[in-house]
Amino acid sequence: MRSIFFCVVMLVACEVRERPAVRYLSVTTRAAPTAFGYELSVTTELEVIGRMPHVAPHVKVDAACGNQTDTENAFFMDLSDAQVGDRKVSTAKLFGMRELPDAPGQCEFTLSLTEGATGPERFCYQNGATTPGKCK
Repeated sequence: MRSIFFCVVMLVACEVRERPAVRYLSVTTRAAPTAFGYELSVTTELEVIGRMPHVAPHVKVDAACGNQTDTENAFFMDLSDAQVGDRKVSTAKLFGMRELPDAPGQCEFTLSLTEGATGPERFCYQNGATTPGKCK
């Protein structure tokens, strides 16, 4: 785990602070019909692996289904003060305002913690299943 060194003015005292970090445990996607097309629900389960501050980051979910894209936030205000080992679940609704015209056959998602030590991770929704990595 990477740490940031925080030193008080004039190097009187130093303390090591962990950066916020998560591990994505599972990502599931469900396409649901709406009055004008389809929307996607992306449910993410994660484990906190770096303690979260009181004002914690959230997870940005970027989706690309063919030439259509959408972005939504997950875990908004849900990770505040979370401790290492805590598990959380959140669902992001995508394409709710600009529905997809047909049920998507394939979509790529990128999950990004808005700050901290966890880099962006990609997932592929294809044939009704969501798997880690880019779509092929």
